[in-house]
Amino acid sequence: MNTELVDIAGLMVDPGNARRHGKRNLDAIRASLLRFGQQKPIVVDAAGVVVAGNGTLEAARAIGWEKIAVVRTELADGDRQAFAIADNRTAELAEWDDEALAKALAGLQNQDGIDHLAAGFTDEEITRLLAGIVQPDYEIDPAAEWQGMPECQQEDETPVRSIHVHFKSLADVQDFGTRLGQCITDKTRSMWFPGATPADFSKQAYTSAT
Repeated sequence: MNTELVDIAGLMVDPGNARRHGKRNLDAIRASLLRFGQQKPIVVDAAGVVVAGNGTLEAARAIGWEKIAVVRTELADGDRQAFAIADNRTAELAEWDDEALAKALAGLQNQDGIDHLAAGFTDEEITRLLAGIVQPDYEIDPAAEWQGMPECQQEDETPVRSIHVHFKSLADVQDFGTRLGQCITDKTRSMWFPGATPADFSKQAYTSAT
């Protein structure tokens, strides 16, 4: 397999390409090229028509690249078309391991200088993955945890508004608790702000650490 560095101006996207590249897809490819460069060549035929890598060619043009790495295929006619379809279809048939993906993306979010968007996922998508996949490594028995806790009556436990706060490190969690003047432990799942003493457990705000 011989790789060539050729002028982008001399290449053409495949007019019969069955795969469409929308804005979101091209944005992700551009982000990847800008962050990582071209890590694999695109496949073209003898006439310079792209067989595999149409999206990469479009993204490279949008960035303003003048040259791109290619390999030339000798496949023709039906074999050429079948390979073009298979190149897209085989990737499409792969499945994500959601838990492993969530942990890997979370790691990228925590690394300075790494643009996780170049991996093709937005902050919102990563947050949803983490919320739905990554679970605590321990089990909680609510009845056991409540032993010894004070009894209280709360007429209205409906909050005016709730928000989810995400932390990048344990130090950030502790800093958040300090700023609120509340203790956050491994068992804390929610809290009211501002906090209140047991004597205030009525319709006033109170802290829940169950």
